[in-house]
Amino acid sequence: MIRNFFKNSNKIAFIDEKFGKVSYSKLKKETENISKLIQSNSVALLISDNKYEFVKGYLGFLKKNKIICILLDISLSNEFYKKIFVTYKPNYIFCPKSKNHLFNDCQRKIVISNYNILRSKFSHDKKLNFKNFLLIPTSGTTHSPKLVRLSEVNLRDNIKKIVDYLKINKKNNTTITTMPLGYSYGLSILHTHLYAGAKIILNNKSIFEKDFWNLIKKNKVNSLNGVPEFYEYLKKINFEKRIEKSIKYLTQAGGKINEETLSYFGKICKKNNIKFIVMYGQTEASPRMTYLKWRDFFTKFK
Repeated sequence: MIRNFFKNSNKIAFIDEKFGKVSYSKLKKETENISKLIQSNSVALLISDNKYEFVKGYLGFLKKNKIICILLDISLSNEFYKKIFVTYKPNYIFCPKSKNHLFNDCQRKIVISNYNILRSKFSHDKKLNFKNFLLIPTSGTTHSPKLVRLSEVNLRDNIKKIVDYLKINKKNNTTITTMPLGYSYGLSILHTHLYAGAKIILNNKSIFEKDFWNLIKKNKVNSLNGVPEFYEYLKKINFEKRIEKSIKYLTQAGGKINEETLSYFGKICKKNNIKFIVMYGQTEASPRMTYLKWRDFFTKFK
């Protein structure tokens, strides 16, 4: 799977507020350097945010043979991190410096800008099932997220099908992060665009900030992706007045969106020749499973 993320060496992979433009060739080199620091036959706990330091570290861990990654979002509680640490006994923790204090017993520290790779005292000798390529939590709507086990085959198959349907490609696709990368839907956006050789704007700003819309305009973003709440907020801030000509499609998943909001976006998208693609998924399916054809979406709002 990871090999397919580096096919387009001369193209820009990311635009990050701190690091600027990052090419696929630079991403590959830095990912390989991180991978060399990690021992095989390991379990790694990764704490994510929407920054380039995290992305290159995440890909570095995924690239290593015989390693199981547990991905948790930075918004989760310290108690939950500690629970996972005690339960799964990871050999490595990849986390922002602000989380170092949670893992005081770790022996070694490798600094990657504002992130650190910590090495625990847990043994590498335990028997591991490496079909468990990536463990990610459910959305946690019950306030007690469970970890879902995904194989590399699961992820690769799901990624390829989404790329094929949405026709994501390196020539004319640029997206922006609107969800945490520690959330399965946000992670799917990352995976699919890297697989296609497209461009991703790494963003931590909200849609209520002027800088968010400036990023869309400056970088000619082609797609927006979000859960129902995201579209409710877009409606409240009068999305119709903020649409850039570069926007070609919107995707929505993560729950049912109400009919009034669907109608609002149906009319706007039809008027501006934008595809609105309603999708359904589960973290267990890594994560987007089905979609409503965009032409069928418009039949609801004649």
